[in-house]
Amino acid sequence: MPQINEKLTGILARRGIKWNAVNLICSKGLAISSRLLLAQIIAPDYFGLISMVLVFQGLIGILIDFGLQGALIQRRRDSHTAIRYHTAFWVLCTGGVAWWALYIFLGVPLMSTLFQDDRVLGVALLIAPCILFQSISLVPEIILTRRLKFDAIAKAEITASVGSSFIAVSSAFLGAGIYALIIQHIIYHGVRALAVFRASKWSPRMRFHFQSIREVMSFSCFMLGSRVLYFIRTNQDTILIGAFLGAAPLGVYSMAYTLTENVRTQIARIISRVMLPIYGRMQDEPSRIGVHYLSITRAMTLAFFPISLTLIFFGRVIIEGLFPDEWLAAIVPTKLLALGGVVYAVSGPAAEVFQGIGRVKELFKISLINVVLIGLPLMLALVYLFGINGAAGAMFISFVSMRIMSYYAMRRYVDVSVSQILLAISPSLTATAIAVCINYVLGLNSTPFGIITIWVSFATAAFLVYLDLAIRLISSIPNRESRGKLDRRD
Repeated sequence: MPQINEKLTGILARRGIKWNAVNLICSKGLAISSRLLLAQIIAPDYFGLISMVLVFQGLIGILIDFGLQGALIQRRRDSHTAIRYHTAFWVLCTGGVAWWALYIFLGVPLMSTLFQDDRVLGVALLIAPCILFQSISLVPEIILTRRLKFDAIAKAEITASVGSSFIAVSSAFLGAGIYALIIQHIIYHGVRALAVFRASKWSPRMRFHFQSIREVMSFSCFMLGSRVLYFIRTNQDTILIGAFLGAAPLGVYSMAYTLTENVRTQIARIISRVMLPIYGRMQDEPSRIGVHYLSITRAMTLAFFPISLTLIFFGRVIIEGLFPDEWLAAIVPTKLLALGGVVYAVSGPAAEVFQGIGRVKELFKISLINVVLIGLPLMLALVYLFGINGAAGAMFISFVSMRIMSYYAMRRYVDVSVSQILLAISPSLTATAIAVCINYVLGLNSTPFGIITIWVSFATAAFLVYLDLAIRLISSIPNRESRGKLDRRD
């Protein structure tokens, strides 16, 4: 039976990653492409205003679920599961309305004061309905995730991305300006909420059982705390740049973030969405978690390295070729943030391990130490001294320290050595060395052929990894003669 469970888990994990990868390529790729296209029409100043508002809405998006989303996904199924979903839906909807009101009457004036820009008021009020869309879609998304129905979530997000991107770009060409960016966010969240609700084939009932919610509250509190700290750690740059430097520098920095961290966070979301329910299923089997941790780390490096290396070595060529001169200040932040993507991939899905095995309290403590002692002080100093370049440098240092702390804390529960990680990522390290050597020897560092070399090297490495996996699977199947011997022996 354990072998069957192991194979089933592997199949479910691969299926989930496949669908989430399709989602990333289609919906997020389209969203990023539309943003790059909009940058040709809309000034950096407007992108900065949108970023100021979205950073606050991002925090509301985390607080709105009270940590219940992760807790309900991680929770084993029991006799109270069905009524727990109905109770959670009404709790989250009520909380969504409360957070919406708090955002309108307290958050919007606070944004105007913090960023010292009255234009933020109108933008924030227009985007406010996204909070309500998020609150009503949480439980249907939990149900789909628990069932590992990642294809349904992917289709919902692809549909939302196609519709919102098309309307935003069309509006921008018609001269809508910043309203094109506002429309894009409203339509995306509205269409996504409707599509997720329909895909879940679940409807809420007026049933309440608050004891079933209280049972997961201790887990959800630390889950919420960890997510809030993660939000602060990954958005402190946006807040401080907006407050100290203004909308235009923030708009330029947001483009560097789009090219690097936006891709990383979306891939991280794939890993979290797929592996959290799977790690939850094997939370009593740390050896199995270790095996999957190394497999996911190998896959992460094969996915992240070519993207990050392309931006590190060819960031200047890409930005100078794709954007007007007013965006050139994004070159250095893009390279620094891309370097953070390399570190993230090498360190593997440590946060998901903590959440899956129910050790979110440990993750909360690590995040708190990182934010208070390293992240915020460093960000304040470097933004003041070096502007957006300093912000990117502070993000990189904070990111490296967080991943190192998480890894060594994780080893108390899952025994994964540094040598095992190096062996797991050896295909990516080999592909990196080959691509760098070829580019330097042939002088391809400033040409498109250099980018092609990187991607061909990693495509070859990925093909060899999966070929090796296929050969091992085929070799593990008994041939006819050996099966006949086993039958006669029985």
